[in-house]
Amino acid sequence: MTTIDTHATGATVPSGGPSVATNTTESVPLEGVLGWLTTADHKRIGRMFIGVGLLATLTVAALGILLALDRMITSREVFNADVVPQLFSAYRVTLVFAALVPVMLGLTIAVVPLQLGARSLAFPRVAAMGFWTWFFGLVLVTITIVSWWLAPGHSTAVAVPNVAITVAVVVLGFIKGRLIIRYFMEVRGAPRWLKLTTDAWLAVLWLAVLGIYLF
Repeated sequence: MTTIDTHATGATVPSGGPSVATNTTESVPLEGVLGWLTTADHKRIGRMFIGVGLLATLTVAALGILLALDRMITSREVFNADVVPQLFSAYRVTLVFAALVPVMLGLTIAVVPLQLGARSLAFPRVAAMGFWTWFFGLVLVTITIVSWWLAPGHSTAVAVPNVAITVAVVVLGFIKGRLIIRYFMEVRGAPRWLKLTTDAWLAVLWLAVLGIYLF
């Protein structure tokens, strides 16, 4: 009886013939958009940080031009007195958190492992999660600012905080803190009493924040 090994990684050739080894277990890497969305390669993660940061730099440049025009044109008022401080605040925040920090972080993620001779980051999935968290946060902030500016009567309306949204943000902060402690700080392999202690500490902390806001 002849048996066939379905897990063989090479092909046998007759004696005297050329030896040919074929590997049938190699995984084909994901390509295209899906490959970038699910990547754990530190070079790709760094490039995404740098790319989005450079795009945000264009926004910073546009805000800087608007502020410069307001100062250069003295014959008439380009923006209202309330708009200029808002533009200046948007310029500073966007310059730091959407341009400078992401570009420097992207360079660090992409280049430092290569300088050290490492094959990858210690926690590549955490780095990818950090990028997407920052990116979607940036998108939400942009949508909020644009919707506020486009809303009728935004200059005279009084902003009222939404309790449900605030509670949701606090809950998300608790979940994020727990994930960081469990997986990034490696508490998931700690004794049970330590895990319960960290969970209790997080619960007290975030309940205190929520209580200060509500009461």
